[in-house]
Amino acid sequence: MTDDDLELFRAFWVLQHLRTEAASRAFAALSDEVVETTGAPEEFRTSIAQAVQVVMSTVPEMVSVVEDLKVCLLRNRTAVDFITSDDPAIHTNRWHLRPGNERLGTPGLAKSGTLCLMPLSPRYFFLAYDGDVYSLPVNERWVDVRKVSDVNILNQQQLLNAMANVYFREAADAPSIGRQFDAMADRRIPCKHRLNHAILDWDDGVMKRYRVTTAEEARNHQDAIFHSETLYPRPSGWPDFIRWRASAATYSNGTGMGFVRRAHAQNRTTSSQSFRKIRLDSIKF
Repeated sequence: MTDDDLELFRAFWVLQHLRTEAASRAFAALSDEVVETTGAPEEFRTSIAQAVQVVMSTVPEMVSVVEDLKVCLLRNRTAVDFITSDDPAIHTNRWHLRPGNERLGTPGLAKSGTLCLMPLSPRYFFLAYDGDVYSLPVNERWVDVRKVSDVNILNQQQLLNAMANVYFREAADAPSIGRQFDAMADRRIPCKHRLNHAILDWDDGVMKRYRVTTAEEARNHQDAIFHSETLYPRPSGWPDFIRWRASAATYSNGTGMGFVRRAHAQNRTTSSQSFRKIRLDSIKF
């Protein structure tokens, strides 16, 4: 595969990540919640059709966000097929989702530890990853997957993120896939976003502090803010071939921006705080 091939795969992942009905429904549901909990005008409510247009308009920007990720294709060498779903292009983050790392916050696409997953066929799979955090046994941009357990873990991501349907090649696999779904159904999350509300706590004329509160109290308060938070299901494990890189590192300037990848630290030329490289194993929570 050439560099142009990899660039195309990254762009294709972004397109699939944003274009599905699941993505549009999530955006529309968020706008409904904003109107209902904040008392915003009805024109802020977004239909599914409008959500498609809004979300798709962000494709070029999102492609630029992931262009620093390393890319490989997985070749399935086992007897178990990859499955797919109605929301196949998955963004997750092994580092952010580690138990004890809750203070890292939402793992946005620019954050360290990003993983982008998408099955291409029962035998092939797209994977983009943060090369400063993970190390994969890549040979000429391919990884051979030889463990059934690794295929099952990748399939679990589809079962965790699917909105309503999963798809597979062999009808005989249905009972096995059904059992896998039942085994991890408790890990699915009912909604992929959370709206957080806060009201003014104090104002000394220079700084303001807000405290988190209920939607009802925020709606009746003159000075309130809210922000949406994307939620991510936690799988029961990760493929063995996705290893931690020796001296894995991230970049931070100590602000609420959090821990971002090297390319995004270098591009933040407008930030008043300089970024520094930090080893992951030196970060304590």
